[in-house]
Amino acid sequence: MLVAWLIPAPNAQASEELFGGVGDVVQGAFAIPMGTLAGTLGGPPVIGTMVGAVTGAFGTAYYTTRGAFRIAGSVIPLARAAAPFFLPFLF
Repeated sequence: MLVAWLIPAPNAQASEELFGGVGDVVQGAFAIPMGTLAGTLGGPPVIGTMVGAVTGAFGTAYYTTRGAFRIAGSVIPLARAAAPFFLPFLF
């Protein structure tokens, strides 16, 4: 508990980016099924399904890449805040 109290609070923007990045990765995982379902229900029977799957594939690539970069950018300030407490254990 003492260590948790001594670690300075990380930047609020870094925490926001971290959780936003995790949300983007989760959204990317469900983009293909959601796109396929939306294309099937909102378009012509076969063409709508195919267009929805392609749209979902692009959404998966976009959201997963965006989430990975957001997570990578948010980890740097969080690691900078915690590094002084973990470095003595490495040497």
